[in-house]
Amino acid sequence: MCAAAGGAGHHFNATPFDAGGTSHSGLFTVRGGFNLNRQSANGTFIFTVNGRFEDGSRISLHEVEHLNATPTGAEFFFGRCRD
Repeated sequence: MCAAAGGAGHHFNATPFDAGGTSHSGLFTVRGGFNLNRQSANGTFIFTVNGRFEDGSRISLHEVEHLNATPTGAEFFFGRCRD
C-alpha cells in the first residue's frame, strides 16, 4: 500500500489573544507519504510555514518527520526542524 497527500499552500492569519502582541499571516503547506508492505513500512511528513508579522519581519519554519519499521521489528523515528 502506498499513500501520498499534499497540496498548494494554505493561507493563515494569526491574531494574538492579548492586545500587546502582533498579528501575522502567510502560507503553510503539509505534505506526507506512506509506504507499507508485509515486511516493512516507512513514511515522511513535511510541514512548512512562511509568513510576515505586522512590522514586516518574516517567520519561516520547515519541519520533516520520518518513520521506518524494518522486517526485524526495529522502529526508527527522526525529525528535523529549521527556521
